[in-house]
Amino acid sequence: MVLGHETSGTISALGEGVAHLKVGDRVAVEPGYPCRMCDFCKTGRYNLCAEMKFAATPPYHGTLCRYYCHPADFCFKLPDSVSFEEGALLEPVSVGVHACRRAGITMGDTVLVCGAGPIGLVNLLVAKACGASRVAITDLDEKRLEMAQKLGADITIQVQREQTAKEVASRVRELLNKAPNKVIECTGAESSVNTGIYVST
Repeated sequence: MVLGHETSGTISALGEGVAHLKVGDRVAVEPGYPCRMCDFCKTGRYNLCAEMKFAATPPYHGTLCRYYCHPADFCFKLPDSVSFEEGALLEPVSVGVHACRRAGITMGDTVLVCGAGPIGLVNLLVAKACGASRVAITDLDEKRLEMAQKLGADITIQVQREQTAKEVASRVRELLNKAPNKVIECTGAESSVNTGIYVST
């Protein structure tokens, strides 16, 4: 199984009928592509397509290879000012943009991000870009929290495994001097989900 789904590259060949790209173009790749025929696809909610084919999700190989074949309509030309590394990060950043839009984060909001892994960090960055006045972020890992602080987190909270969700929520409120306006949960862990609920109620 070939891994990798956050990727960018250079077009080396094109199929028939592709007009918006040419050989040599630098592109970012949206790693999943849908059936284009179901109701979700036809109404612009293709992320919910049951037939989604996603790079590095069995049985589909990922993008960490010399050549990778992908539908042209899910390849996006990069401006010259955007590096390949930055282009590869467009996919996770889009997750943060979508989450912050769904949460309605705007100027002056106080935000809690649960989890300081890659997706938590992009949510931190996007929340700040949306105008959040203060962003607190939690994680078990001290090194991840150090990175979060470098990226602009106002408050970092290292969670201890023995702490209950209510205890973590109480600590968040104490450090923010209030409950956050918005919570974005990026771990999938039950205790973290519960922290988000307790801190908001």
